[in-house]
Amino acid sequence: MPTHEPNTGSEPMRPAETPAPSSRALVPQRPGDAPFRNLLAIPEGAPGYLAEAKREIQLSALRRLEALDQVYRELVAQAQRIVVDARRDLLLHDLPVQAAKIRGLTYHLYERDGRDAPRRFFSILAPEEHAQADPLARHLASYRLNEDNSWTRLDGGTGEPWLLAQAG
Repeated sequence: MPTHEPNTGSEPMRPAETPAPSSRALVPQRPGDAPFRNLLAIPEGAPGYLAEAKREIQLSALRRLEALDQVYRELVAQAQRIVVDARRDLLLHDLPVQAAKIRGLTYHLYERDGRDAPRRFFSILAPEEHAQADPLARHLASYRLNEDNSWTRLDGGTGEPWLLAQAG
């Protein structure tokens, strides 16, 4: 163990030498960064009770790290859903509507064939009413504009290929 010599005042005090940092972090930065099973190695030839205690500590730590890893994966999945929903909401806000958008109302998404590409638009007219007014327009989906300006799909559908075509 390095020792410090008394400082006589003529030389600046030097800290004790520290070992060079290892290239591998002792603790993973994120749950998936390091193999959990290798974090707490049990030395060979340890006495029985000591080896058992170390195994219990290792298993306990592994269980907690694996629980954190699961939470991390769930958080990543939630973050990905938030980004996908936000992109969808932005695309929906870009679609034309003949009136001002009012939070809490239901808007129906329609598509009508145009000269170059299908034209998509929102209407407050329900599909039955809109079919009478514009029989060439096809109903794609129904959405409610939420208080936070996000959209909730109401018709139970899950795929939104028309938005993918619009984004591309």
